[in-house]
Amino acid sequence: MNEPASTKSPLEWTVAGVLEEIASLNKSMPDRSLAFLLGSGASFSSGISTGKAMAENWLNELHIRECRDDLDRNTWIASNTLGIDGLTWDHAAEFYPRIFERRFRGDPESGFAALEAAMDGKEPSLGYSLLAEIMQQTRHKVVVTTNFDNLVADALAIHAHKPPLIVGHESLTGYVRAALRRPLVAKIHRDLFLDPKNDTVGVGTLEKGWTEALTRLFKHYMPLVIGYGGNDGSLMGFLNSLKSGDITGRIIWCYQAGSPPSALVKSLLVNHGGVMVAIPGFDEFMLQLAAKLIPNFDMAKISSRIEDLGKKRAVNYREQAQNLQKIVPAMISGVDQQATRQVLVEAFKDPNDWWSWEMRARAEADPEKRHHIYLEGITMLPSSAELMGNYALFLADTRKDFDAAEAMYKRALEADPKSAINLGNYAVFLKDTRKDFDAAEAMYKRALEADPKSAINLGNYAVFLKDTRKDFDAAEAMYKRALEVDPKNANNLGNYALFLDDNRKDFDAAEAMYKRALEADPKNANALGNYAVFLKDTRKDFDAAEAMLKRALEADPKNAIYLGIYAVFLKNTRKDFDAAEAMYKRALEADPKNAINLGNYALFLADTRKDFDAAEAMYKRALEADPKNANALGNYALFLDDNRKDFDAAEAMYKRALEVDPKNANALGNYALFLDDNRKDFDAAEAMYKRTLEVDPKNANALGNYAHFLTNDRKDFGAAEAIYKRALEADPKNANNLGNYALFLKNNRKDFDAAESMYKRALEADPKNANALCNYANFLKNHRKDFGAAEAMYKRALEADPKDAINLGNYAGLLFAKGQMDEARSVLDIAIELLNAKQPATINAECWMYAYCCAPLAYTNALIELKRLISEFSIRTGEWDFSGVIAQALKANHPESEWLPRLADVLADRASVKTLDAWTAWKAA
Repeated sequence: MNEPASTKSPLEWTVAGVLEEIASLNKSMPDRSLAFLLGSGASFSSGISTGKAMAENWLNELHIRECRDDLDRNTWIASNTLGIDGLTWDHAAEFYPRIFERRFRGDPESGFAALEAAMDGKEPSLGYSLLAEIMQQTRHKVVVTTNFDNLVADALAIHAHKPPLIVGHESLTGYVRAALRRPLVAKIHRDLFLDPKNDTVGVGTLEKGWTEALTRLFKHYMPLVIGYGGNDGSLMGFLNSLKSGDITGRIIWCYQAGSPPSALVKSLLVNHGGVMVAIPGFDEFMLQLAAKLIPNFDMAKISSRIEDLGKKRAVNYREQAQNLQKIVPAMISGVDQQATRQVLVEAFKDPNDWWSWEMRARAEADPEKRHHIYLEGITMLPSSAELMGNYALFLADTRKDFDAAEAMYKRALEADPKSAINLGNYAVFLKDTRKDFDAAEAMYKRALEADPKSAINLGNYAVFLKDTRKDFDAAEAMYKRALEVDPKNANNLGNYALFLDDNRKDFDAAEAMYKRALEADPKNANALGNYAVFLKDTRKDFDAAEAMLKRALEADPKNAIYLGIYAVFLKNTRKDFDAAEAMYKRALEADPKNAINLGNYALFLADTRKDFDAAEAMYKRALEADPKNANALGNYALFLDDNRKDFDAAEAMYKRALEVDPKNANALGNYALFLDDNRKDFDAAEAMYKRTLEVDPKNANALGNYAHFLTNDRKDFGAAEAIYKRALEADPKNANNLGNYALFLKNNRKDFDAAESMYKRALEADPKNANALCNYANFLKNHRKDFGAAEAMYKRALEADPKDAINLGNYAGLLFAKGQMDEARSVLDIAIELLNAKQPATINAECWMYAYCCAPLAYTNALIELKRLISEFSIRTGEWDFSGVIAQALKANHPESEWLPRLADVLADRASVKTLDAWTAWKAA
């Protein structure tokens, strides 16, 4: 569709400005009324696809049916195979009629059937309900629409209002009068069941009867356009044909925030002095408009009338009103959000209706004021089980006053012992907060006796059976019952997907279930977040996982769980540490007492930032928030072990972690490593490794550590290799295990080609793994004698971790061997500064040997340190090759040159330390 160029732009008002204008006209100009001009966007919140979405769906179907050369969809469209000039995916809405014709060519009846299916069973949203109230209670009784649905008429019927005059065919336009006794719904493209106009000819031209009828109407009714894009030629052509003065007042064109009108619409508005306004949504705007137009607007009374017509309709209405407080679209201004909340505060006035108190409380952003609203409401309605149950939720979730919350649950159940909602919520409280699992299960059973078909309680009980009782068969049966009751419950679909993923390991079924959850609710943050974790951990599709995490956080920007998961993803997968830290901080702003996020941020501060004081403070905060969080306890133990070298405190913390969760595989594995490395209690360590692998036979980290143990401490190389292979089956891309297996193949199997292949696999898995980089550099230097490649690899290792003493020491050794003495001494100085003198390791001996050979100013101190390391700590360097640095020392006429090879033999454990007894300098050291 060609759009005319316009040199002017129409006025754009705020929502508040439009509402004030309409309120003023309503009061001061009784001869002027509104005509609501509705397009498909108004029906979107009722579950009916917009014209744009239908056009896109038909294009997808045409692509599947007719593309025979594997072109992607957009390229295929651009090739103009469909014969629709100018068509692109982004502008599909503008070509809706021609796409419809093309899709249903040869069988137009199937097209009408598709339209009926799209609209069948759809209920009017809150916005339509409020439109019905406006049409019933005010003079604003006209709807002109391009839609085929019956949502306006249905809303009027639901509210038991006067049925409208529906003009669904041009032959009936003679009945359209300016003076109306009842609401009018003018369907200019005909009714759904009267051969609706959906093709190019029908949509492109307005019938003469409609031209005359609308000309009469618009002399008395001012158009308020909502959800209409102006993409047809009929209504849009008619509006463009009108002269200045043919429309009373001005056109007010509402558009969805973030999707401004086309140039054609803007040109129309300029010609008629109209204005445009970005609205948060049809429902939100109608709520604010109803508050302006309806005298003594009281939503509680509307609710009571609906309850008389049917309980189910009332529940749906309440849920939609409550959702307005939960959803905060990114495109909507804070002013409009606040306006919506304010209307909700003022719209519930009946002090004898519990829901009025509940909605007033929900609309209040200040928790303290909300608390007082609940107290005032319960004082007025001391027997309201519903209000007391919701107040108990508020006390537990917001105020964290668990004793008061439990007391209120008990009061609510005294008032109504068979309230399935309160019984179910109390069961969740007993499980999550009190950890009284037997009492919680008893409460779940009472809830399901009260209402055997409560999908929420069935789903929550399934989660309880899975997580707490570990009764997976019973849990699955309960999930299936829940989905029989409500096949579109997104929470239950998402939780069942998680069950299939974690417990059944049926990944294809899990993914199918995640997709069903997101079809049911595309903005369900839990389903989006859990699906993201599935894509990351199971499918290893990191780009898709990140996209899904972003969707989860768009749906719920303050969800501390998924903010924390995204932070871990940014740290571990993207290696974007600054972005990760920013996400950790957002997570802790959202929930300062989330023990998992506090513990993970502590791990980040220790491992990535090397800010050990800040890390320890964060671990302590995590354990204050949850003293029984096994992961935080285990990670803090690891911190005390690795960073503080406080082994007694570390062991105490490991034991606390395993008291809380005796089957925590990470804590078991790390404790095994602790017993191995620090206590040298090899039997206890092996027993702990075996416990770890009983709990989680595919724990790649534990398998790798156990293989290392079998290699170094048991010297059982056959068993070690078998465990390495199991570790790599469990996780073929675990860089640490790949690197350690490479070391094993080099040192123990002397299979250098296989070792090099394994090093390369390790670096493909993690190109910034400092240990693998350094070990590969050592391999290139010592076994391949490729010093250039080795130096490049050392530099990569130091880019990955500039403060790793081992990498620095090894690099210094290479530089010494190459004769780059000054540079080598500078690197060695940094390495020595980073050495742990209290708990020395092989690297200490290596660095001090380099210093003794090639750093004359350090000779005396270096020999003292070497003697201490060899004699007091029994440290040996194994097969480490000092020949290069000794050669440089001899070239520089080292004063003790004859003793350097003997010292190297002692370090390599090829000679006894007693062979140095005759060395004068050694005795003096």
